[in-house]
Amino acid sequence: QQQQQQKEQLVGVHIVMVKPESPHFATLHGSTEMNVQLEFSSLQLDVEKDSLGRLLAFSKKLQPPPPTPEEQERAEIERRRQERLRQRRQGDTTSRLLDTTSLVSFGGAADARQAATKTVSSSSTAKKARAGAPVDPALIKIKVAARVGALVVQLRQQTAGIARFAISGVRVDAKMRPTALKVEASLEDIHLLDLTVAADNCYRHILSVAGDQVLTLHATVFQGDVSTLAPTEHNIDVFMRAAGFRVVFLQRFVNEMLNFAAALQAPPSPAAAPATERALPPAQQHRGGIGIAVEDDGDDNDEDGNGNGNAVFGGLSSDATADAAAEQQQPPPPTKIKLDVEIKAPVLVVPVSSASTTALVVDLGVLCVDNAFEELTSELEQKYVQDTMHIALRDADAFFTTVSLTKDSSRHVRFDDQQRYLLQPFSLLATVRRSLAPESYAVPSALVDAGIETMELSFRDLDMSDVLLVLAGNLKEEARVVPKPAPPAAADAATTTTTTTTT
Repeated sequence: QQQQQQKEQLVGVHIVMVKPESPHFATLHGSTEMNVQLEFSSLQLDVEKDSLGRLLAFSKKLQPPPPTPEEQERAEIERRRQERLRQRRQGDTTSRLLDTTSLVSFGGAADARQAATKTVSSSSTAKKARAGAPVDPALIKIKVAARVGALVVQLRQQTAGIARFAISGVRVDAKMRPTALKVEASLEDIHLLDLTVAADNCYRHILSVAGDQVLTLHATVFQGDVSTLAPTEHNIDVFMRAAGFRVVFLQRFVNEMLNFAAALQAPPSPAAAPATERALPPAQQHRGGIGIAVEDDGDDNDEDGNGNGNAVFGGLSSDATADAAAEQQQPPPPTKIKLDVEIKAPVLVVPVSSASTTALVVDLGVLCVDNAFEELTSELEQKYVQDTMHIALRDADAFFTTVSLTKDSSRHVRFDDQQRYLLQPFSLLATVRRSLAPESYAVPSALVDAGIETMELSFRDLDMSDVLLVLAGNLKEEARVVPKPAPPAAADAATTTTTTTTT
């Protein structure tokens, strides 16, 4: 279903591609080579349990039947034929390689070394040319702007509702420049409604958000040469703010969702017998990590005259190729991520039942994470970089309370001021120092310094009884049973019998 009264488009895609040589590239198009705009207005999906089950059963009938043993045998023969062709092509490549390396065995080492050096130097020259090319700081390779108005999914069984899940206000903006990728994303609202109980349900909002903005994310990824960054500079920057979620745990609602999912699962079909894997002849097996067909003719006098057929590969270890291999084996610089994260941890509400106003509330507080990079000197007078991360969990607590509903139609839950604490608010602070130095520097890889402020627990006999009462009442609440209608075939048979008797 779509918002027909506004006559909106469901999906709109707008793509503009411009070459940098265009006369209006910088003025009219903002130095952007590709501009993509995606707009999704709103969509509501009404999913009925029995109808979805019949649709899944119908789609299963459309799937092709499992292959017969004869078809599996033919597929295996074709696979082995393709494998032989691949090995033959690899054998041709290896033959050309042997022709090149034979120069080493017959006095052509200088020519082979010169050819390898020319190949490596040309590759390095091309890489330096690309790195040294001037880059326009205003150039944008790809720009993406995506908007999603609302997406609503409602689950029901016959005419009775089960749940309603909705997200709204999704915004994603991304800009990819030659040196960096920047992404900005936000989410305005997300909620999950319980539609299974009548007016006495005190907890309609199973999942709700406390705040104006659910999520705000800003991320920047440096895409240039990481080796050009200063030791204390980072190549990934993450800024995130998340509002607190309020989650109501009702075992009855969980059972409703499990029953809905279980009805959609088809019984497992007997799996087709796997094709018998036949071993290839020894002459076609892999040797030395090279997937080519090798045949042993029993001749010990190979090309080198010493019975060592692999000696010709010694010519590959020239100075130029050795330098290139050593350069490729160097470990890449460590990834440095700068974090600035503040997340309001979820609040868990556990009531006695759907109709009870007594609940146990567990508030996980606010989680804050930030870090910084600094350059230090070890005891051996060696400089290295240290990542210092600060982690703080503040104002976490647990208490009993009596809830009340707002007077408007939203029926949001509010906590009364009279709260009986089981766990007084406390904070957890931790500092993690992670060294980015090589192992040869003899510097500890990580140091953790953590501490908990005063934690006050208040467990009395009455409190423990209340906890057990809440858990027992919540877990024993049963899911609603919706009677199934008579099958259409049975109804038709009953009508036919009545007509026959009357006649």
